[in-house]
Amino acid sequence: MGSGELAVQATRKLSEAQFSELSSVPPEVEWFAKLTNANTRRA
Repeated sequence: MGSGELAVQATRKLSEAQFSELSSVPPEVEWFAKLTNANTRRA
């Protein structure tokens, strides 16, 4: 994986409709969702 190759998965995680709805998620919400510290997320 370190050579720039992409892993191909046989199963889909999102439907086409779910994927198209991702554009409506503000970048700030996505950023805060990735925080692992509960105290920081709560701020």
